[in-house]
This record gives sequence, structure tokens and C-alpha cells, in this order.
Amino acid sequence: MSKTSILDDHANLDEYFKPASKEEILSYTPKAKKTEPVVEKVEEEFFTKFIGDKNYGYYNDKNVWVW
Repeated sequence: MSKTSILDDHANLDEYFKPASKEEILSYTPKAKKTEPVVEKVEEEFFTKFIGDKNYGYYNDKNVWVW
């Protein structure tokens, strides 16, 4: 019969499962890479270009949009 466990029968489980030290964590932590900042293009809202332009329509006295 073969073993499927990585631990043998006489392993010290407290030693095996001890928390990592700060140095171990820092050695496995990848260093941050320098990247260029993401510049988002500010796009105009589609409907805001119509506000105040009589060529596209207006609100009448009943507060209804008229094209």
C-alpha cells in the first residue's frame, strides 16, 4: 500500500503548520511594478449636448419635451 500523504507517520505537526515569519512572507511577496497611470477619457454624456439647444428640442409649458 502506498502513502498519499506528504507527512510521514512521525511528523511534528506543530512544526509543519507553524505560521510564516515576516521574513518568509516578504520573500514570497512579489514586488510592485512601475506602471503608467491610466488616464480615462472623459466623454460627454450623450443627452447633455441637447440641453439648451433649440435645434434639438425644448420643454413646453406642460413640461413635455418637444422635438
